[in-house]
Amino acid sequence: MLVARAGEREVPAVAAPAALRRFVNFAKLPDPALDVARRVLDEDEAFRARVAASVTEEAVGRPGWVFLTRPDGWQAELDGFRKQAAVHEVATREDRSEREAQRRLAGAEAALARTETAALAATTEAERMRRELEEQRANAGAMGSEVDRLRAELAQVVEERRDTVRRLKEAEGTAQARSGELRTLRHE
Repeated sequence: MLVARAGEREVPAVAAPAALRRFVNFAKLPDPALDVARRVLDEDEAFRARVAASVTEEAVGRPGWVFLTRPDGWQAELDGFRKQAAVHEVATREDRSEREAQRRLAGAEAALARTETAALAATTEAERMRRELEEQRANAGAMGSEVDRLRAELAQVVEERRDTVRRLKEAEGTAQARSGELRTLRHE
């Protein structure tokens, strides 16, 4: 676009290719402008030569330079660059997927640790309540109503423990599934 704009400003003016003229005065180029510019460079040999004369290989990179100058075997070299870029993109995507899987695994492991802590606390609490219940049974004659209350609390704690153990097993299953996913992703 810079070469097309510069040509329009020269005296005498060198006309920009027809397909690019509508974009010459744009401050910010729309997305289709890149496709149009690529097509013009591919089809208009004179314009491509003007662009090649105005840049260096360092400025546009080896793939851009090969596309502009078109040395012998340029298409094969450009295809090699495309394949290399595709491989890099796949590797980048795989790295991103692996990081995401590791993040999810870390989250599952943290949830598992929290569940294990809660299960341990519930087990400890249940054990404490059981001991307390045994003490109350020793004093059962005078404290019948207190024993009934403690039995209800114990039943609730046992139910919570069962619920906690169930959640722990679910978390363990999730963690194992995530570990399997991670191994599969690493293998891929």
